[in-house]
Amino acid sequence: MRFINLAGRRPSKAWLKQAAKLSKQLDDAANQAERQKIIGANKEFWKKLLPWMRRITKGKCWFSESKGACQYWEVEHYRPKGAARNLDGTVRDEGYDWLAFDWRNFRLSGGVTNRKKGFFFPLREGTHVATFANKNIDDEDPILLDPTKEEDPPLLSFNKNGDVNPTPRMTGWQTERATQSIKRYKLQEHEEFVEGRRDVWARCELEINRCRNFLREHAIAPSATNRERIRAQVCKLREMGISFASSLPWRMIAYVRVPSRISKNSRALRSSCAPNPPRLSIKSGTTPTSLKTMGWRSWIILSRLPIFCF
Repeated sequence: MRFINLAGRRPSKAWLKQAAKLSKQLDDAANQAERQKIIGANKEFWKKLLPWMRRITKGKCWFSESKGACQYWEVEHYRPKGAARNLDGTVRDEGYDWLAFDWRNFRLSGGVTNRKKGFFFPLREGTHVATFANKNIDDEDPILLDPTKEEDPPLLSFNKNGDVNPTPRMTGWQTERATQSIKRYKLQEHEEFVEGRRDVWARCELEINRCRNFLREHAIAPSATNRERIRAQVCKLREMGISFASSLPWRMIAYVRVPSRISKNSRALRSSCAPNPPRLSIKSGTTPTSLKTMGWRSWIILSRLPIFCF
């Protein structure tokens, strides 16, 4: 899962105008049954946003980050437009039908992730529940992770085998949210997702090791040619960071040892690689502290290379 920043993004004015009309019809409906009729009669309307939503992530599912393993695409209503099922299997009297045409409730989902989630939408026990009479969803505390909330994707962690798990050392509530989301979005159950993550990790590790080799060669035989190879490889890593953009807390961190005669130019090296994505990572077991003890006076973290998204 990755953070989908919707700030500054809106559907077309024409679509928003029609959505406002349909939402007004829902507000004016006499009861829940009438609202469901309106939704059923316009169930193709939100699908018009599929091209717009796919452009935001370059055709990648907002939940699984998969591009080719989802088979077909759907507009998922994060808060279900019909019934809403609790964690114990019981169904709440009403779902969130008033949000049926609200684009802020839409998430781009592959069929794999959407099918098992269905109308499952439990809330933290004892917390506020929004209703048609009290539409305050801001005070709700959902269990399922939301890719449009910046604090949610970091609750998931990945390893070199492609497995997804709750991030270590979290609160019980955070772990419960991550566990239920992994299950309901089929992030671990669907083997193609696991294989894709494993492949991306391997690709990132390969390129970081290649950069390490270039640095090692330059330490032995410094030259302008070697400096250019290092610069080009750093740029490549940063480009990969854009392509595999994600917010993962358990990333691979590659501390690359850099002799002082190169490190003093590392800022210039970085600034020559545009654009500037978030900086990150590949875990090699080498820490800044251990690098100091090895006699190297400096190091750089080359690039932020998330390991999921394929």
